[in-house]
Amino acid sequence: ELNLPEPHNATGPWQGRFRQGWLDLALARYAVDCCGGIDALALTHMDRVAADWTVGIGYEGVPTPYYDGRWALGPYQNLDYQERLGQSLESGHPLYQTVRGPDFPALVEQHLETTVALQSWGPCPEDKRVMGRVW
Repeated sequence: ELNLPEPHNATGPWQGRFRQGWLDLALARYAVDCCGGIDALALTHMDRVAADWTVGIGYEGVPTPYYDGRWALGPYQNLDYQERLGQSLESGHPLYQTVRGPDFPALVEQHLETTVALQSWGPCPEDKRVMGRVW
Protein backbone atom coordinates (compact mmCIF):
# COMPACT_ATOMS: atom_id res chain seq x y z
CA GLU A 1 0.00 0.00 0.00
CA LEU A 2 1.17 3.47 -0.82
CA ASN A 3 1.32 6.25 1.71
CA LEU A 4 1.25 9.43 -0.35
CA PRO A 5 0.01 12.65 1.24
CA GLU A 6 -3.47 13.37 -0.09
CA PRO A 7 -4.85 16.81 0.80
CA HIS A 8 -8.07 16.57 -1.25
CA ASN A 9 -9.49 13.14 -0.34
CA ALA A 10 -9.92 13.04 3.41
CA THR A 11 -11.05 10.18 5.60
CA GLY A 12 -14.78 10.43 6.22
CA PRO A 13 -17.64 8.61 7.92
CA TRP A 14 -19.10 7.19 4.71
CA GLN A 15 -16.03 6.19 2.70
CA GLY A 16 -13.65 5.47 5.60
CA ARG A 17 -9.98 6.14 5.13
CA PHE A 18 -8.63 7.09 1.74
CA ARG A 19 -6.97 4.02 0.20
CA GLN A 20 -4.04 4.04 -2.17
CA GLY A 21 -2.32 1.38 -4.23
CA TRP A 22 -0.56 0.72 -7.51
CA LEU A 23 -2.73 0.72 -10.62
CA ASP A 24 -3.51 -2.87 -11.66
CA LEU A 25 -3.75 -2.71 -15.46
CA ALA A 26 -4.73 -6.39 -15.76
CA LEU A 27 -7.81 -5.84 -13.59
CA ALA A 28 -8.54 -2.52 -15.30
CA ARG A 29 -8.41 -4.35 -18.65
CA TYR A 30 -10.92 -6.87 -17.28
CA ALA A 31 -13.24 -4.03 -16.24
CA VAL A 32 -12.99 -2.53 -19.74
CA ASP A 33 -13.75 -5.94 -21.27
CA CYS A 34 -16.75 -6.43 -18.94
CA CYS A 35 -18.41 -3.25 -20.17
CA GLY A 36 -17.72 -4.00 -23.82
CA GLY A 37 -14.93 -1.45 -24.26
CA ILE A 38 -14.65 2.27 -23.69
CA ASP A 39 -14.30 5.27 -25.96
CA ALA A 40 -11.67 7.08 -23.91
CA LEU A 41 -10.29 7.45 -20.41
CA ALA A 42 -9.59 10.28 -17.98
CA LEU A 43 -6.54 9.94 -15.71
CA THR A 44 -6.78 11.84 -12.44
CA HIS A 45 -4.12 12.65 -9.85
CA MET A 46 -1.41 12.93 -12.49
CA ASP A 47 0.32 15.48 -10.25
CA ARG A 48 0.92 12.55 -7.85
CA VAL A 49 2.73 10.38 -10.41
CA ALA A 50 6.39 10.47 -9.48
CA ALA A 51 9.39 10.31 -11.80
CA ASP A 52 9.30 6.51 -11.42
CA TRP A 53 5.93 4.87 -10.92
CA THR A 54 5.10 1.21 -10.32
CA VAL A 55 2.21 -0.35 -12.24
CA GLY A 56 0.75 -3.85 -12.08
CA ILE A 57 0.85 -5.26 -15.61
CA GLY A 58 -0.26 -8.88 -15.18
CA TYR A 59 -0.14 -12.03 -13.09
CA GLU A 60 1.76 -15.28 -13.00
CA GLY A 61 0.62 -18.55 -11.48
CA VAL A 62 -3.10 -18.05 -12.14
CA PRO A 63 -4.70 -21.15 -13.64
CA THR A 64 -6.26 -21.02 -17.09
CA PRO A 65 -9.06 -20.73 -18.23
CA TYR A 66 -9.37 -17.77 -15.90
CA TYR A 67 -6.23 -15.95 -16.93
CA ASP A 68 -3.93 -16.29 -19.89
CA GLY A 69 -2.49 -12.80 -20.14
CA ARG A 70 -6.03 -11.47 -19.92
CA TRP A 71 -8.89 -12.37 -17.56
CA ALA A 72 -11.56 -14.50 -19.25
CA LEU A 73 -15.05 -13.03 -19.00
CA GLY A 74 -16.95 -16.29 -18.73
CA PRO A 75 -20.69 -16.81 -19.20
CA TYR A 76 -22.96 -13.78 -18.77
CA GLN A 77 -24.34 -13.44 -15.21
CA ASN A 78 -22.75 -16.71 -14.05
CA LEU A 79 -21.94 -15.92 -10.43
CA ASP A 80 -20.30 -19.31 -9.82
CA TYR A 81 -17.81 -18.55 -12.59
CA GLN A 82 -17.19 -15.08 -11.17
CA GLU A 83 -16.51 -16.56 -7.74
CA ARG A 84 -14.00 -19.05 -9.19
CA LEU A 85 -12.42 -16.22 -11.17
CA GLY A 86 -11.94 -14.21 -7.97
CA GLN A 87 -10.52 -17.22 -6.16
CA SER A 88 -8.07 -17.83 -9.00
CA LEU A 89 -6.60 -14.39 -8.39
CA GLU A 90 -5.53 -15.50 -4.91
CA SER A 91 -3.25 -18.17 -6.42
CA GLY A 92 -1.40 -15.69 -8.61
CA HIS A 93 1.40 -13.25 -8.07
CA PRO A 94 1.28 -9.76 -9.56
CA LEU A 95 3.86 -8.65 -12.08
CA TYR A 96 5.00 -5.05 -11.78
CA GLN A 97 6.68 -2.64 -14.14
CA THR A 98 8.33 0.64 -13.26
CA VAL A 99 7.51 3.43 -15.66
CA ARG A 100 8.68 7.02 -15.83
CA GLY A 101 5.90 9.46 -14.92
CA PRO A 102 5.70 11.06 -18.40
CA ASP A 103 5.37 7.59 -19.99
CA PHE A 104 2.53 6.53 -17.66
CA PRO A 105 -0.40 7.62 -19.92
CA ALA A 106 1.05 5.78 -22.93
CA LEU A 107 1.41 2.58 -20.88
CA VAL A 108 -2.22 2.88 -19.77
CA GLU A 109 -3.35 3.41 -23.37
CA GLN A 110 -1.37 0.38 -24.53
CA HIS A 111 -2.71 -2.01 -21.87
CA LEU A 112 -6.31 -0.80 -21.97
CA GLU A 113 -6.42 -0.36 -25.75
CA THR A 114 -8.01 3.07 -25.50
CA THR A 115 -7.14 6.75 -25.63
CA VAL A 116 -6.36 8.91 -22.62
CA ALA A 117 -8.53 11.92 -23.50
CA LEU A 118 -8.12 13.96 -20.32
CA GLN A 119 -5.50 14.28 -17.61
CA SER A 120 -6.09 15.96 -14.28
CA TRP A 121 -3.06 17.61 -12.68
CA GLY A 122 -4.77 19.02 -9.57
CA PRO A 123 -8.13 19.63 -7.86
CA CYS A 124 -9.27 22.68 -9.85
CA PRO A 125 -10.94 22.91 -13.28
CA GLU A 126 -7.91 24.74 -14.69
CA ASP A 127 -5.78 21.70 -13.72
CA LYS A 128 -7.53 19.55 -16.34
CA ARG A 129 -5.85 18.97 -19.71
CA VAL A 130 -7.73 17.70 -22.74
CA MET A 131 -5.31 15.51 -24.66
CA GLY A 132 -6.85 15.85 -28.10
CA ARG A 133 -10.05 15.31 -29.96
CA VAL A 134 -11.45 11.85 -29.29
CA TRP A 135 -14.99 11.92 -30.67
